[in-house]
Amino acid sequence: MTNQEKLDALLSIVEGVILNTDDSVGTTTAGIKAANDWFTAAPIRIPDPTGTDYFRSAVDIFRSSEFTVKLHYWHFADEREQPHNHPWKDSNGISFTSRILVGGYRENVYWVDATGEVQYETREYSVGDKNVSLYKEYHAVTEVIPGTVTLMVCGNQVPDNEWGYLDVQTGRYTKAEKSDDFTGRFMATNTHLQQK
Repeated sequence: MTNQEKLDALLSIVEGVILNTDDSVGTTTAGIKAANDWFTAAPIRIPDPTGTDYFRSAVDIFRSSEFTVKLHYWHFADEREQPHNHPWKDSNGISFTSRILVGGYRENVYWVDATGEVQYETREYSVGDKNVSLYKEYHAVTEVIPGTVTLMVCGNQVPDNEWGYLDVQTGRYTKAEKSDDFTGRFMATNTHLQQK
């Protein structure tokens, strides 16, 4: 993909955002105000399970009730034990679409088939590739080229906006619970979000 093609793709997203906005306001699952506007929140760092580092930084470029556009900077793979879902869905059943701008990554994608069996496949993405994740899929990013940058467009929040994990052995879904441990790690890596 040429630099001009990258610019054209980004501009088409921006134009679509500007032409399709409303004035609604919601909240994220963490209760953070999610205003329908550009760059409404400071960049955040997502802590790793050990709490000693963060594996990804993110900034919301635009947020509305219909979709969110995020820029992700990957430091290393997501080392959570179980694959997770994304509780968003557009009219085509897509949870999110991610365009790889720099670097690349590998992920395992899981789903439960009609017989109740867990299925999975490994997918690899590099610069210019598009990752389309369907609602009801779970994934785990297993390898990342450090410094990978992705542009992610998320669909609508589903009514219960429930994050969760899939046990790949049993196919059992477990709702993600708010954890003081995670909140502590999150705030420790995001001191700029703490009230002064």
